[in-house]
Amino acid sequence: MLAFVVRIWALDAKPTHFDEGVNGTFVDAMRSAPGYHYDARNFHGPLHFYALATSSQIFGRGIWAMRLPTVLVGAASVALLLAFRRFFSPRIVLAAAVAFAISPGMIFYARYAIHEVWLPFFAMLACYGAFGISKGERRIGDLWCVGAGLAGMVLTKETYVMHFVAAALAWVFCGRGWVCPFTRREVALVGGVCGAVVVALYSGLFYYWRGVAGIFETFYWMAQKGWSSSEEGHHKSLFYYAKLMSIYEWPALIGLGLAPLCALRSRCPRVRFLALYGLGSLAAYSLVSYKTPWCVINLLWPFYFLVGYGLDRLATRSDGRLVTLLGAVVSIAPIWDAYRINFHDPTDPREPYIYVQQLPDLAELTQPVERLLALDPSQRTMTGIVICNSPQPLPWALPELPNVGIQDHEKPITVTDADFLIVHESRVAEVEEQLLDVYYRCRFRFYAADENHQLYLRATTFLDVMPQDRVPEFHRRIPLEEKEGR
Repeated sequence: MLAFVVRIWALDAKPTHFDEGVNGTFVDAMRSAPGYHYDARNFHGPLHFYALATSSQIFGRGIWAMRLPTVLVGAASVALLLAFRRFFSPRIVLAAAVAFAISPGMIFYARYAIHEVWLPFFAMLACYGAFGISKGERRIGDLWCVGAGLAGMVLTKETYVMHFVAAALAWVFCGRGWVCPFTRREVALVGGVCGAVVVALYSGLFYYWRGVAGIFETFYWMAQKGWSSSEEGHHKSLFYYAKLMSIYEWPALIGLGLAPLCALRSRCPRVRFLALYGLGSLAAYSLVSYKTPWCVINLLWPFYFLVGYGLDRLATRSDGRLVTLLGAVVSIAPIWDAYRINFHDPTDPREPYIYVQQLPDLAELTQPVERLLALDPSQRTMTGIVICNSPQPLPWALPELPNVGIQDHEKPITVTDADFLIVHESRVAEVEEQLLDVYYRCRFRFYAADENHQLYLRATTFLDVMPQDRVPEFHRRIPLEEKEGR
């Protein structure tokens, strides 16, 4: 309940993110085309798009509906983690679950409509099933957990291959043999069903078979993007993810510090596996030059178990109340950071987790448009002109308006009066020379690092939804110095 509440509270308060706008555009395209047409160069598997399309179909087109699936899977991950009581002591699992529930990164990115939140869930699901099978128990549910977990990872993001390799190496180094208590028929059934789901979604529900080949082609493009000089804006240092842990994820950082010791000294093979798997995954992600902060959530959960294991071992040798107090002290910083970046100021560009985030300026356009449409739905035919170099997430964040044109600010433009305009600062003088109507005007920026723009709202169109004490700021026939003096 804690995990769910902190993920869904004020879910639509944060502006739409760039990637959410891109994902929303793909989902809109699925309305007119059967299935999702997977492109290996876009990366990210198709599962997330089907989840977004389903939520949008049920709850309507909007950012709240888009973010709901990741909220649910983020909370479900905590419930799944609690199920590991089957393999670890309640104290270990409880400590890990609390760390997961209050993690600034796990909360922050579960409140985004992006793919990464699915990967930890499916990785834990596969791990849960594998731990059960390793006990030699004949529980068919464990086999289904492994199959669904592996299939879900393949359907989520191409980086699943790094997790597969890290898990395989960890299993080998743990010295764990594979004793499968299931018949070949049972294994074939689970593998066949899970494989069929993978093929069905990558093939666009069997309407776009080219997407199936993309399962393999994506690794070529992944290598190009991971080390290409054209992506230098996203290239980070080798220790980027460890640095993020040191800023936001203190429980995981402690688990990372315990990992080498757990890998070498722990008598519990599952603890050794999680330590080796966590270290291997972190090493793999760190070696790739292309890094984005949301990928860190794929690396945290094994270390949560390790910090729980450390607290459990400490509790057996000292006062349990002292250990509880120590855990509470360690939790203070993540709780504060989670509040600060999720609810206090979720658009602060100085925060490393807040990355390529649209500024609140977006509401200067979307809110008046939404209020106007609520008063008069016929205004859906309003005209709009956007002159900029990167308009996302605006094309999706706006309600569906058929008469909005988007132009590159470096190309020749022909401007006429429109109900609203967004104009790159380099073309403001040129555009204002061509405008004849009266407009509300204000500065507009897509992102903190982006150039300035000017937003124009036609006064006659938006008069009824603007504050009564606000006077239109632009009319070409009034000299600038006269307007400033009025």
